[in-house]
Formats: sequence, C-alpha cells, structure tokens
Amino acid sequence: MSFPSRMRAARRYVAVVVVSGSLVLMAASSGRASASGGASMTVTLYASPTKEQFLNHADDRARGNGSNPFGNFSNPVATTKEHGNGPFPGDQAVFNFNLFAGPVLTKAAGAAVFVCTYNFAHNGLCEGAYQLGRGTLYVKGPLDFDAKTFSLAVVGGTGNYAHLTGSLTETPTRTSSRRAASQRTVLSLHRVSGPRHTLALQSVTTSEVFLNHADDRKRGGGNNPFGNFISRTATTGEKSGPYPGDQAIFTFDVYAGAKLRTRAGSAVFRCIYAFKRLGFCDAIYNLSGGTVVAEGAFSFDTTTYAMTVTGGTGRYASAAGEVAAGLPTSKKSQPVVIGLV
Repeated sequence: MSFPSRMRAARRYVAVVVVSGSLVLMAASSGRASASGGASMTVTLYASPTKEQFLNHADDRARGNGSNPFGNFSNPVATTKEHGNGPFPGDQAVFNFNLFAGPVLTKAAGAAVFVCTYNFAHNGLCEGAYQLGRGTLYVKGPLDFDAKTFSLAVVGGTGNYAHLTGSLTETPTRTSSRRAASQRTVLSLHRVSGPRHTLALQSVTTSEVFLNHADDRKRGGGNNPFGNFISRTATTGEKSGPYPGDQAIFTFDVYAGAKLRTRAGSAVFRCIYAFKRLGFCDAIYNLSGGTVVAEGAFSFDTTTYAMTVTGGTGRYASAAGEVAAGLPTSKKSQPVVIGLV
C-alpha cells in the first residue's frame, strides 16, 4: 500500500481535536492558496483569550533545593530570590483562545491552547496548538512574559496542515470599548517536501504515572506570583480531571507487526493537560537506527489520535511527517502509522 493510501486508512480512525470553522489562506506572493498546495502562504487570524490557569510551583522549588532528586547536588548560588512578582522558574501557565478570521471577531476560525513553563527573568518556553477546521498547527518557542508581542516557530501540523513549517508572530490589536481584547496572529508557512516512507508499528502501554497539581493550581489562583491577578471567571468548571496543569507520563513497547513478536523499539509520552481534558503531548519513539520526535494535542478520552513529527536523530534526522494511531486491538496493542518526509 502506498504512503498516501496508508495515511488515508489510518486517518479514518484518527480523532484529532479540532474546532470547525473557516480559515483565511493567502499566498505569500499573490492570490488565494490552499494549505494542501506547495506554495508559501500567510495565514492571518485574531485570537481572543477565554480561559487561563496559573500554577505556582513554589513547593516543588523548595524540595528541589540542596539535596534533590537529581542527586546529592548543592547549588552554589540560589537560582532565584522569590520576592516581588513572578513567574519564577518552573511555574506554568495554560491559556485558551478563540480564533477569528477578522478583527471584528465575528467569523469563528477555531481555537488555540498554549502551555508555558517559565525559566528565569520572566521568560518561558511555550508550546501551542492552533486547532482549525481541517487539522491542527503546532508552534513552539521562547516567550517574554513582559512583552506585548512575540514570535514562535511553527513545527508542523496534522490533517491539511501536515508537513508545514514556518513562524508565528502575535501583536496586540487596537480595541474599542465595544470590542474584546485580541491579538493579531500572522502565520508564515511553507510545506516540507521530499521522498515519503511509512513505518507501520504496534504499541503496547507498559507504565504510566499521573501528577495531580491541585495544590499548585490553588496557589496560582487569585493573587499569584504572576502579579496581582484576579481571574474574573473560574478557569474551569470541570467535574473530573485531568485538570489544567496536571501531567502524565507513559511508556510503550513498540513492535513491527500485529502479532507482537518482533520488538521494534520503545516510546515515551509526556502530556500536560489544558482545559476540557485536552492533553498537549510530546513523544519520543526510540527505534532501530534513531529516534522520531513528535507532538500533538488530543483529548484524554480519545482512543485514537494524530501527532506531528517535529524531527529525529540518526536515520530520522530532520524528519517531518505525521503519526496516526488507530483503534486498539483485542491484544490491547494500538496500530501506529508514522509517515515521514
């Protein structure tokens, strides 16, 4: 079976978390372009914040000082003096946005979720998923907590946005008293092309650990180290977890066939959860000859999912593509198709 046929077959099982809506696509040179075309393009959207959750990890930093789980390591100098406003190293924030096709915020285009982990001097490392009508775009990069504008790298996508790379730039828009605050989001995109090949695998879960950050959410609410911030609305009304900021780590054995006789490697997933049980996951597939690195956003409740390949090592160096996981089998294994460019 060819690569396109295998991916179409796998996608019949894939339940990517997307929000229906329209998307304005404009070719960088001229005219209107489709995301499935080969030309470079620019996507302009407007993002309006809807929810946020802050996590204050002060207790985790305290446990990490002196003798800590990284070994009997004594830091010669304090990493941070926690006075004034944070965020401090290790603190996290989760943001949700509604996306619109124009500055008047009437034509829905999708939704976005950001998960940021802060380091020093109010800087953070952020991962984002732009969930659009026909797939998802993933972005990643540094963010200055005090800056009004920022730029991130587009590291890939799923669905119609598979094999795309580029950059994202956000700037605040001018608002009137009748218009909600929003950010103008410009995505400059181009498609990665090249010979394609497919890895057809089976994965079996071997271990899992869940981290409940209820205490960190409590410290992050109301007055918190991100400033004297009081949320006007509850960040979540969910009745069951995982809740924003909770984490999970999974390991898998990977096999080359459905009979699970030939070991092909292993995999590890690290997931940070946002709102409505949506997980933002990083994955590493350790295979013969190298590793495949992927990331994706999907529901905690889903039995199938899709991720974008963001790179690799060894024979998979500079790889791009998509991971499509199908319905689990009666042997509790899950078919995984990795399409690489």
